[in-house]
Amino acid sequence: MHNKASLLIVSVFCFLVMTNMTTVANTILVPDSSVVKVNDTLKSELPDTLKNQKSKSTFNDPVFSDAVDSMFYSKSGKELFLYNQAVVKYQEIELKAGFIAVNLERNEVFATGIPDSTGAIVQKPVFNDKGTEYQMDELIYNFNSKKAIIKGMASEYGEGRLLGDRMKKMPDDKMNIAGGKYTTCAHDEPHYYIRLTKAKVIPDEKIATGPAYLVIEGIPVYPAFIPFGIIPLSKDRTSGVLFPTYGEEERRGFFLKDGGYYFALSPYYDFAISGSVYSKGSWDMRASSRYKVMYKFGGNFSFDYGLYRIDDDKTVNDTKTWRIQWTHQQDAKFRPGTNFSANVNFSSTSYNNYTNSGVGAGNNAEYLKNTAQSSISYSKNWAGTPFSMAMNLNHSQNFADSTMNLGLPRLSFNVRQIYPLQNPNRVGQARWWEKIALSYNLNMENRINGKEDVIFTNKGIKDWKNGFQHKIPLSTSFNILKYISISPSVNYTGTFYLSKVDKRNVLNSAGKDSLVTDTIRGFYPLHQYSFSTSASTRVYGMYDFGKNSTVKAIRHMATFSIGFSYTPGFDQYYKSAPGDATGRQFYSMYEQGIYGTPGRNESGNVSFNWGNNLEMKVKSKKDTVTGFTKIKLLESLNLSTSYNLLADSLNLSKISLTGRTNILNTFNLSFNASFDPYSYNKLTGATIAKYEVNQSGNLARLTNAGMNLDFSLKSTLFDSKEDKNKSANSSNRGRNYSNPFMNNIGQNRGLGINNQEEQQIINNNYYEYVDFNAPWDLSIRYNISVAKVFDKSIMDMDSRVTQTLNFSGNISLTSNWKISMTSGWDFKLNKLTYTSLNIMRDLDCWEMRMSWVPFGRYKSYSFQINVKSSLLQDLKITKRENWLDNY
Repeated sequence: MHNKASLLIVSVFCFLVMTNMTTVANTILVPDSSVVKVNDTLKSELPDTLKNQKSKSTFNDPVFSDAVDSMFYSKSGKELFLYNQAVVKYQEIELKAGFIAVNLERNEVFATGIPDSTGAIVQKPVFNDKGTEYQMDELIYNFNSKKAIIKGMASEYGEGRLLGDRMKKMPDDKMNIAGGKYTTCAHDEPHYYIRLTKAKVIPDEKIATGPAYLVIEGIPVYPAFIPFGIIPLSKDRTSGVLFPTYGEEERRGFFLKDGGYYFALSPYYDFAISGSVYSKGSWDMRASSRYKVMYKFGGNFSFDYGLYRIDDDKTVNDTKTWRIQWTHQQDAKFRPGTNFSANVNFSSTSYNNYTNSGVGAGNNAEYLKNTAQSSISYSKNWAGTPFSMAMNLNHSQNFADSTMNLGLPRLSFNVRQIYPLQNPNRVGQARWWEKIALSYNLNMENRINGKEDVIFTNKGIKDWKNGFQHKIPLSTSFNILKYISISPSVNYTGTFYLSKVDKRNVLNSAGKDSLVTDTIRGFYPLHQYSFSTSASTRVYGMYDFGKNSTVKAIRHMATFSIGFSYTPGFDQYYKSAPGDATGRQFYSMYEQGIYGTPGRNESGNVSFNWGNNLEMKVKSKKDTVTGFTKIKLLESLNLSTSYNLLADSLNLSKISLTGRTNILNTFNLSFNASFDPYSYNKLTGATIAKYEVNQSGNLARLTNAGMNLDFSLKSTLFDSKEDKNKSANSSNRGRNYSNPFMNNIGQNRGLGINNQEEQQIINNNYYEYVDFNAPWDLSIRYNISVAKVFDKSIMDMDSRVTQTLNFSGNISLTSNWKISMTSGWDFKLNKLTYTSLNIMRDLDCWEMRMSWVPFGRYKSYSFQINVKSSLLQDLKITKRENWLDNY
């Protein structure tokens, strides 16, 4: 009705102008002399007869006005009318509209739109005050009081838009709203919005609302009702409450999850504390912080601690859980030559078993992962010198058996290759002695391996192992007969331990010998040296099929290398085993050393390696330069073995065969096999000093073999070159995120995410990132291994076959539907392994996700519909069943 009334008023006004009527609502048209036409645009000049009239106007600064079609004053000269692309500017205020009427006496302005040829209202008022822009249907504004009455306003605040039915703008730019809508949907008719019965807008601070409810596709959702609410508008990071999510689990009961408070402490760092409580007694807390200094460094830290309680009405079992996560990255341009980085993921086994699993975590790999690693490293290179050093703190753990390995710390100092005999003023080719290279490496390490519940106790302190080792290699290389490369080297290794062991037999209470191992503290150096040399060359063979053949040629490259190494025996580091009457059993006094012990027996090994590569050159229309392309038929095929000249038996080592190739850029095939040239004892399975060829007629016997086949296929593989370029240059419309709690902290509060951090988020939350641009893809990985193991029940070698098959795929049914699946096959049990089905639906400003594990240990499901905007991340509907409820 309002739009029709405005249309009628403007139409009458246009008719009066065109018929030159002189009286319109007690106003008259200004004479032609008072209208100046410039480039078809009419600009106003106040006529002399009106300049002398006294007016109550209190404009302190000039008022600039402009219009395309027409502009005129009333008879009294106290009103100004502008039509079509009208503009009025006063101080820091700019108003644009289809029709503007200015009352110079009351210092008020009225603005509205005008109808186009179809009757639709266009050129609706756009009001700009101090850089803040408002769009509306109608506006009445007073320049003196700076108050405004607005109808049908639309304005953007951060990620969202505010639509008001009736609004009143106050002098301090605050707004009172009666009947408003708040949404993050960009459509003129939003798919959803929060209906505000009344609200107050405090610019750059917040929107305070009275009773409000959710409306989806025009349908009110009254159950989603709130008595009041606050929507933050600050462009800076602000502190605030983190609202919890609620739900129910069978094992832990009803819960309030991830509620807490966010602290915006500084432009460079923030802090958040949150927690979860369950009706059956479980709870957990989390403290987290992010920090970033532009062009220097950035990272995040979090600590989780909780109690997992299982109450089955008979017994109560409490398990404590904890986890520490820390990532730190240094900008490459900050302090060149030095680098400090950290990637820590340190947790209890109970945390991984009970807290870090379940549908909805965002990454299927998390369910099957039973290991974790951490590393903190510092490195420094001295510019202009060959010196460098590094310090590492590392950790690894296996959740399957709760074992942990800690390296605290590991230090290294290195001197890269230098040529002490090189002549800096040499002209021409270098002499052989000038190619002699010297380097140095020093390592120091302190390490422990054991159960996580023992390592940090007094009992675990004595299990720490430490030592340091330095190496000095001296090497050179030169060619003989032009094509044969000779590389001799001499190596010295010095190892230093702070303890050794001594074993002895003592009589026990039963009168029998009992082995006792004593640890003797001290400083014990161990020395080892060796000599080695190798010769290698390449031989090429090619078969040319002729000019008219599609296949141009096939090339075979064979690489041959033969080497010799000598290492003397170091029996001074060994003792006879207690109770050994034969004198053939020995133990190392440094068997617990982290760097091992030099070998007791001398060795002189001759090694041999034969490598092969096979390529084919074929005609190709895609190559516009040469007209040919290379296809690798066999990327590598290697055969290697060695022979110990100084061993008293079993001189020949096992023969190793490895190979890999790629087929049609789709199949990756790799294989390996190991053959033993010696036979075995038919009663014990032990290798004996008799060649297999003399026992069975075969050159060697297979001990183990394996093959891996990777297959990946994408729909884009069949696209034309133009389609691929178009896809590469298209926008990432499908880049949708539903990041976990820490990924959202500070996202709309000022802590930016650079490309490296964003990529890390995608890697850590792969299934939270949906690429709708790829119609489909399929990946299959098959692995088979065979091991020959002696079976006493049949008194012969038996083949133990292990097979695994894993496959995953994605398909986009439409531009908005995406389905992904991960599964595998257990050949031993003849059933599917861990299987997960994920369905994603892009709902424009909303998104829907469903994850389902239909069977197995992790049987569970999760369904969620949520708003994409991080500002309204708590506006979601979630239904899930935790895998622990079915375990």
